[in-house]
This record gives sequence, C-alpha cells and structure tokens, in this order.
Amino acid sequence: MPANQFDVCAGGTVPAGNNTTSLTLTNHHREACNISGLNLPNANPSGPDYTVPAKTGPTAGSLTISFTPDAGSYPYSSSCCPQAGNPVIVIQ
Repeated sequence: MPANQFDVCAGGTVPAGNNTTSLTLTNHHREACNISGLNLPNANPSGPDYTVPAKTGPTAGSLTISFTPDAGSYPYSSSCCPQAGNPVIVIQ
C-alpha cells in the first residue's frame, strides 16, 4: 500500500520525520466499515467515529483523514474486523 494508507483492520505507523498531515483508511470488505474511537488530533473530518465505504468491484473503499501530527498511539475499533484486539494508528 502507498505510504500512510492503512487497511482498516490492521492500523499502521506514520514514520518519524514524515511531516504527514493525513492518512487514508482502506476497506477491502463488501460492506461499509464503521470505525469508532479514533481520536486523531484536530481531525478533519472530525471523529472519533467514521464510516469507510465498502469495496466496489475490485476497488477498495477509502476514507482520508487530515490531522495534526502529534506523536502517540491512537487505537480504534472497527465493525468489519473479526480479529481480537483493536487496530492502532501510531504517529511517531
């Protein structure tokens, strides 16, 4: 996946020194995925709850969120992910 594009079920890490101010969550499921509890600083669209659209044909659904790049771990829960534990976005 491109830099700062993360599967909604996996989360990921925004590397140090990247000066990234946005990330994209992708959804490879055939139903929309509801995200809750993602408290990125100064997020736009504002959270902590989001909906990542469903996959359409071969194209994954996606949602791009802009934020202030404050270092930290930002866990969230997802309605479409069967694994135990919550995914985390880590900003270094």
